Amino acid sequence: MTAGPDLDLVSPPTPADGLLPDQWYIARRSSDLGTVPQTVLLGGTEIGLWRDERGDVHAQPARTCEERDGYLWVWTGAEAPSSGPLAIADPFQGRGVWVRLTQRVKAGFLDSVENTVDLIHPLFAHPWTHPLWWAHRLGIQASMRVVITPDALGWTAEGFMWGRRIMWQEVRLPDRVRLLLLPDTALATDAFVHHVPETPAMTRFEILLGRRCAPWERPGATDGPQAWLLHRQDRVILEALQRCRTRHGPVAECHARADAYTLLFRRIFRLAQEGRWQREWSRHSTQREVVVRV
Repeated sequence: MTAGPDLDLVSPPTPADGLLPDQWYIARRSSDLGTVPQTVLLGGTEIGLWRDERGDVHAQPARTCEERDGYLWVWTGAEAPSSGPLAIADPFQGRGVWVRLTQRVKAGFLDSVENTVDLIHPLFAHPWTHPLWWAHRLGIQASMRVVITPDALGWTAEGFMWGRRIMWQEVRLPDRVRLLLLPDTALATDAFVHHVPETPAMTRFEILLGRRCAPWERPGATDGPQAWLLHRQDRVILEALQRCRTRHGPVAECHARADAYTLLFRRIFRLAQEGRWQREWSRHSTQREVVVRV
């Protein structure tokens, strides 16, 4: 493992890296839950969920639940929460079309989040489905300057190419990654991905994709039947990595300085596991800059 001045030694993911206490997690899409009880997995624990005749949600064992933004959220703390789930912001001000997708991946939580955060993997992992793959195939090369700003909930990052902001990313504990592409244009697209740790080797991706309405479209959100090809390509990579980890134990990692961006979430998550991030985040709040060649 190679370490530079902005890359501390970070140990590989373990089965203990998963559910955080005192956090909100997505249990189900609201439209998927009816009066027939359903079982969901959260951190290896089975939770029964159902609606009564009035539509109110119940959980067994008892959990605090709340419906927001088309999802049913479950609180993992023993004490009542002081606030509800973090809202899903709408950059289109009610003039967007959204689709909700769900995908289960036989992979660990940290691997799943780090794959989503990584800006480079589309170059080789998403043939035919991602603009960066097409640019690389056509021989187009450029450098993106990424400015990362840690905060109490995770971090935000802005990506600049050719003097313009082309990307805005937000990473939020416990499991959210948001990516807004071309944020300052009418072609902006937004993606929220929640990585719900069902077991140490199974992560449920709750994906919300949005864009601005065309003049003939009606704004709103719908539930999609399955994940798109782009997301299924991620599943192939992650499940191959999980098989390797299962067979060989902790897999040795060799990090370059460019990995500091992806590994930042691992550091933040480990501090949150120890209950330290909320108290100590200001010590790590120095703005960072990474230049990524794409």
